[in-house]
Amino acid sequence: MDKQRLFIISIIGLSTVVIIGSLIYTKTNLFKPKTESQADRSINQSINESIASAPPVVCKRFTSLEEALKNVEIACVLDLSNQNLATVSADIKKLTKLSELTLKGNKLISLPKFILEMPTLVHIDLSGNNISPNEQLKIRGLIPNVLITF
Repeated sequence: MDKQRLFIISIIGLSTVVIIGSLIYTKTNLFKPKTESQADRSINQSINESIASAPPVVCKRFTSLEEALKNVEIACVLDLSNQNLATVSADIKKLTKLSELTLKGNKLISLPKFILEMPTLVHIDLSGNNISPNEQLKIRGLIPNVLITF
């Protein structure tokens, strides 16, 4: 009987300690959400202001040169795929923000010089055209910083 009584008393004592400890723990600031410090607030405000003052970035994909020319300020992708083009209009030079030009599946045998001089281009897709291997090498040599797909 003494062992049972001792066991029950120790369980009650241990339970009491756990309950009191839990009460103390929950009454302290450990569970309360941390407030934002002045430094954090200043950094967050600075980030929000820089985001708000940044100009909106607008870029649109067009499948018609005529439509792209009506929207020069947002025309950065032009897809003229499969339009049976044997040449490209020099008006494309007016697209000063053009970064991607897709001319795949046309009848091109070379690329006009004015396209090679467009500084904003980063990718030209010429796959599915009639451009000879020698002409491909020539084009790659003239615009080495542009990704060209043949």
